[in-house]
Amino acid sequence: MPDTNIRLTELLNRYANGASTQVEENELFDLLNNNPEQDIEPVLIEILENTEPVVDMQRRKRILSEILRQTQDVNSIQQDRKIPGQVQNDKQVVRLWRKLAVAASILLVVGLGSYFLFFNKSGKQTEIVKGPTVVPGDVKAPESNKAMITLADGRTIALESVDAGKLAQQSNVTVTKTADGKIVYSGTATEMVYNTLSNPRGSRVVDMTLSDGSRVWLNSGSSVIYPVAFVGNDRKVSITGEAYFEVAKNPSKPFKVTVKDMTVEVLGTHFNINSYSDEASIKTTLLEGAVKVTKGSVVAMLTPGQQAQLTANGQIGVNKNIEVDEIVAWKNGKFQFGDKVDIGAIMRQIARWYDVDVEYNGIFTKHFGGSISRDVSISQVLKILETTGDVRCKVEGRKVTVKPL
Repeated sequence: MPDTNIRLTELLNRYANGASTQVEENELFDLLNNNPEQDIEPVLIEILENTEPVVDMQRRKRILSEILRQTQDVNSIQQDRKIPGQVQNDKQVVRLWRKLAVAASILLVVGLGSYFLFFNKSGKQTEIVKGPTVVPGDVKAPESNKAMITLADGRTIALESVDAGKLAQQSNVTVTKTADGKIVYSGTATEMVYNTLSNPRGSRVVDMTLSDGSRVWLNSGSSVIYPVAFVGNDRKVSITGEAYFEVAKNPSKPFKVTVKDMTVEVLGTHFNINSYSDEASIKTTLLEGAVKVTKGSVVAMLTPGQQAQLTANGQIGVNKNIEVDEIVAWKNGKFQFGDKVDIGAIMRQIARWYDVDVEYNGIFTKHFGGSISRDVSISQVLKILETTGDVRCKVEGRKVTVKPL
């Protein structure tokens, strides 16, 4: 790397971290202003490629596009800072500040490795980049899988404390933990033997493959009861909490999921069930294929993009306008909400993920929406809520107090 580029990298890093002196800032401005953009871009790209975690091309383009859009107000920028000893026209100022905004923002994003996308009060999406912070008493995102398998004979296996490899043998069925933490059942059986997978609050999502090849993702604060191998004319499991299913197709053996006294029946499909006890209804959301939701004599058929909601009085309503990305965001490592979600719905997800209790102090009328990584600490999530909504949050141990402004 040429000496100029090495120095530019040093200055950009110092500027992005708020550590540069006035002399260093002036030097940085001169380097940016006196080098064409085609010479600056390779430096930024090299910084991106040599820093972990890698920022993918799609996110990089999105960040650059947003930063450039936000730097249109040249007058306000000029009022904020002038470059000593230089007289520049508007076009020069735009080029300079675009370079600087892009460079500093990329460095911030790369150094953090995560970004937040949230809706501001006007309902418009806003990308907010935050650096890592250390807050006394902060609650980290779950770093490990604390799930437990209870075998048919009563023995328990804590997934966090066992190495990859064979975990158990039940009849002709082997239970294995893969190197990346997934649970796999393989083999056949002649009798129904049941296991239970329990994933507590404050635990990462569990990915399990059943003996028929169907996959189950289990959210925190959830459990699933299932046979080690399916015997008979159908395949039955039952859940509490939330699970996402990718069911292996087998026309001769329908796959049935029971939640309390509701049944979801499929042949081969992808769907999500949210049945947490603190939610107002049990929600079954279909992503692919078709499902039949049954509660007593009430039946609802779903097609992709639809959601069945079973209320406490036993009625099933079908919502045909569902953003499925929001429903399965938990499986993909995000909190994601539409633009009309109340604070209670958000905090219930936060409480399960970070294993905290939430206390509300006041009446809330605002709604929120947006997307936040689930890999950041609770203080960072709450700070975004405070930034984008009229709320204040306080963390004391495992208790979060939320109040309106």
